[in-house]
Amino acid sequence: MKNKLTIVIVVTAIVLGFAMYFSTSFIGTKEVIGPSKTEEKKVVAEPVTTAAEGNEEKEKIGPELEEELPLDLSEEEIQNKIHAMSHAKVHAEEKWTHLEPTQERINRLLVVVESNQDGLNESNLYIAILKRWKAGDFSKAVSDHNKIWKLQDGTIGEATRLLSDKEQAEYREDYFE
Repeated sequence: MKNKLTIVIVVTAIVLGFAMYFSTSFIGTKEVIGPSKTEEKKVVAEPVTTAAEGNEEKEKIGPELEEELPLDLSEEEIQNKIHAMSHAKVHAEEKWTHLEPTQERINRLLVVVESNQDGLNESNLYIAILKRWKAGDFSKAVSDHNKIWKLQDGTIGEATRLLSDKEQAEYREDYFE
């Protein structure tokens, strides 16, 4: 008799657990169980703050930038964005990706990396690069490019030097205007 009662209680608990999970999934109120990691991060980023550097100023990000650089970017996508932005600053024989390294884009990507740094293998590298770029320092862009390029198992298109100001202006005209 005790075994049957125990089985009934366990089965009832399992059924109720599934019912609660699926009902909240379909209704869209996961707050009953607790927000997912993605939902928590979206709340944190809803305006982007730069408090990590002691600056309490809040920045608004546009929907296009939030769509381009969502908080749940994979490590590969983060590498691709940094790599593509570095192309505006370095000379390499082959460049397949082009992304203008704007202050807004750099700031947003830094927030994305800092929000996910515990889950990224190379977060310290990305943060160091992006903080330098945020300060307007692209003097190590060749090294930055090549470190990311090597992480991506690059074989063609190693950066060899910084572009001159004139070359950067031409690059901007060709790809961003």
